[in-house]
Amino acid sequence: MSGEWTGHFLMKIHALGLKESDFEKLMANSLADPVVEYNYFMYKVCGIAGLQTNLPFGTTFPLGTKYADAIDIAVYPTVVKLAVDMYDKLWADRVTGCLVEFGVAAGSWLAMQLDNMERCGMIRETWGFDSFEGLPSPDDHRDAPGWYSGQFANELADVAATLDLGSRPHLHLVPGWFSDSLRTPQAQAIKSIAYAKIDGDLYESAVDCLAFLKGRLSNGAVLMFDEWTHVLHQGETRAFFEWVPRVPEYRFELVGFINYRIFFRVWHVSVPDLKCEMA
Repeated sequence: MSGEWTGHFLMKIHALGLKESDFEKLMANSLADPVVEYNYFMYKVCGIAGLQTNLPFGTTFPLGTKYADAIDIAVYPTVVKLAVDMYDKLWADRVTGCLVEFGVAAGSWLAMQLDNMERCGMIRETWGFDSFEGLPSPDDHRDAPGWYSGQFANELADVAATLDLGSRPHLHLVPGWFSDSLRTPQAQAIKSIAYAKIDGDLYESAVDCLAFLKGRLSNGAVLMFDEWTHVLHQGETRAFFEWVPRVPEYRFELVGFINYRIFFRVWHVSVPDLKCEMA
């Protein structure tokens, strides 16, 4: 079932005035299509139909194979450009708060953002949370295949050296599993977040991060997921799907996705929008 077909399908449902409760009864049927289910969720959240394609990654080869990895390498500079542009947009819109990455790995993404903010004189407090022991054990039912315990492990000292931690008083690295580190006094002292990147890869990790973000995201904040699965039953997408009903104070504007990385702007429902058109 193509994304174009489901997009037209959802627009027709909207035009006909089908009640949400009626559609949800339909989706509860065992024959319900997961692509339509995902599309409908994104339509409710972002107000845009047809966001799902058959091949959101742009290939039939699964992540981790040499061809899929080659495609990822080819598009990564575009992801980096979008990530930097979103940071610059926050500064232009005067969105307050810190930058937080959940899942630092070797530190390449934080290094890119730090270099950009310092080069342009747009410095803000920056936090990196990571176990520095790699991933915990994945869940066979709630996580996509391919992950394994210990994957992406990096020594804290090596990451600190890569990021020149000693020369950057605005940078803070917090070791530990999210379920523990996000409950520390250091983390709890964070009250306002302008840019949140969730890169824990797994469902449970994303659940912990999103719970922490409730009440902390600034009006107009950027929320980025690095492993968006494009299905509602797995990984970071599932965690977001379950979290949205718990944060009625937020409205989500889709910026866009590139392969399995997706960007949202987060608006406070009770606060008038900032003007936020991407250049």
